[in-house]
Amino acid sequence: MSNEIPLPAEVGGPVAAGTGERGLLARITDIGLHVGAWILVFTMLVIVVNAGMRYLFSASMHVVIELSGFAFLYMTFFAAAGTFLRGGHVVVELVTGVLPPRIRLIVRDILMSVAGIFFVLLLTWAGTVGTWRLIEAGTTTISTMPVPLWPVLIIMPIGSLFLLMAIIAKLRPSIGRLLRGEGAAE
Repeated sequence: MSNEIPLPAEVGGPVAAGTGERGLLARITDIGLHVGAWILVFTMLVIVVNAGMRYLFSASMHVVIELSGFAFLYMTFFAAAGTFLRGGHVVVELVTGVLPPRIRLIVRDILMSVAGIFFVLLLTWAGTVGTWRLIEAGTTTISTMPVPLWPVLIIMPIGSLFLLMAIIAKLRPSIGRLLRGEGAAE
């Protein structure tokens, strides 16, 4: 899998001095992107096989729909931090695009990161509390093949923690640019 958008050096991309080494966060988020992509491919193939079985043999693997929902949750949280570090999340520049560079730095790069940290902290907390409650209760899915729910939801706080680290990794250089009197990086 190729990554179209390279990581900037400030968040773990190629570092100075020509070593070509990458930071730990960048390597971990790369792994998350690859795992998420392979889960997507596997899920797609299983859904296609299931549809073919239904059409050709009037037989279905009932667990496929349920497990594909779980797979989409895993894809989302495995890839969230890596996607963020590469600037792949949705950005609305209708307002920030016309702001002067310094104001854009403050609004887009700093205030939005602080808001993101707040919401990701809430997501991490809610995911942790929810997962812990599922562990205590021993909750399983209601289906022909009961699956414990805590292994499904545990990706939420784990993925959220990596997304939190990614936001902080991108916020630090923005604060440095603000303190040096620079504008937003393009």
